Amino acid sequence: MKSLAIFFTLSLALVLIISTVTGEGEISLEAAETPREVTWDTPCIDLGQTCVKGESDCQCCRDNAVCSCSWLFRSHCTCQVFDARASYDTCLIKVNCPNRHKWDRGSKTCPKPCESKHCSGK
Repeated sequence: MKSLAIFFTLSLALVLIISTVTGEGEISLEAAETPREVTWDTPCIDLGQTCVKGESDCQCCRDNAVCSCSWLFRSHCTCQVFDARASYDTCLIKVNCPNRHKWDRGSKTCPKPCESKHCSGK
């Protein structure tokens, strides 16, 4: 019984030490992974080119492009365009990107997708 108490005490001490070290490491990693701020002169990235996940989607050229990562390789992220509904929502979010002029888009309008039967000619 005495050895069991010693085992639990040592285990608790080890867990506390590991969590303290991990906590300090996490703080420094969070500081290192701060996304860069998108400004007027931030260049934009073309479709299919590598982008940085976690940064603003303003890094991708086009109103409807987002930075998306492969589900298999989370480190492989590229600028992509998805379906019409997602593109419209993305456009609404990106309408105030400060570097919008970089992708030759002066207009601040987003074409709404047509989702009714009348649009498809049926």
